[in-house]
Amino acid sequence: MRDGGNQYVGIRLRRINGDKWAERGSHQGLFIPQSGPEKQALITEGPTDTAAAISLGYFAIGRPNCCGGIEFIKSALRYLGIRRAVIVSDLDDPGLRGATTLGLHLKIPWAILTVPSKDFRKAVMAWMTKQICDNSINQLLWQSP
Repeated sequence: MRDGGNQYVGIRLRRINGDKWAERGSHQGLFIPQSGPEKQALITEGPTDTAAAISLGYFAIGRPNCCGGIEFIKSALRYLGIRRAVIVSDLDDPGLRGATTLGLHLKIPWAILTVPSKDFRKAVMAWMTKQICDNSINQLLWQSP
C-alpha cells in the first residue's frame, strides 16, 4: 500500500480463502501499479478490483475500501498527473455514497461507473471486456470540479 506520493506505507496480504491482514506496522494506503500513469485513471475498491482493471489494460488506483483514502487519492492524482477519474463503485449504498463523496473532493472531472455484479473483479471474471467497459465509460455522466 502506498500514500499519495507513491511511498510505501504498508503491506496487505490475502489467503486463498479470502482472509485479509496487513503486516505489523502497516498503514492503510492505495494500490498503485508501477506502470506509467495515463491521463485517465479508474479508481477501484481494493487490490483485486484494481488488478481486474489493470488486466483489461487500464491504469487503476485502488482504494483501501469504498470510503477510504480520499486525501491519498487527491495527492496521487496530482502526483501522477491524472486529468480524469472514473470511480468504480459496487452497486450498493455504501459503495455509491463513498464514490460520490470521493468525486466531490476531486479537482478534476469525474464520473461513477457501476456494474451489475458483486464488484468489478467479478464482472471482469464473468463478462466484462475492455470494449464493454470503454462503451460504458463513454456513456457516463461526467461531473466537473
